[in-house]
Order: sequence, then C-alpha cells, then structure tokens
Amino acid sequence: MSVATVLLVVVTVVLVATGLLKLVAAPPMVERAQHLGYPVAAFRAVGALELLGVAGLWAVSYTHLTL
Repeated sequence: MSVATVLLVVVTVVLVATGLLKLVAAPPMVERAQHLGYPVAAFRAVGALELLGVAGLWAVSYTHLTL
C-alpha cells in the first residue's frame, strides 16, 4: 500500500465524517454554525461540498488521471 493510498483513505474518513455531520445538521455542527454566525443551510452546503470532494478524489484515484 502506497503513501498516497493511505493519505487518500485518511482524508476520505475525515471528510466523510465531518461532511455527513454537517449535511444532517447534527447538534454539534449547528452550534458551531451559530457560533460562527453562519446559517445552518450554509453548513449543509459545505457538508455536501466535502462529500463531492471525496467523490472527486476517488474518481481521480480510480481513473489514474494526472492533474
């Protein structure tokens, strides 16, 4: 297993965990959004973008595209 694969898995776990919490508006994320002065809808959008980012990372990894 290469270093790139390990990093991909670690980044995936972190972004999926935080992205899902934001997307479903878990209470800790709602508190953070309110503390920062953002509407919950904005945090949900960020959560969706995090999940799309993970999909993009895996698509690039799977197709072996070079950027």
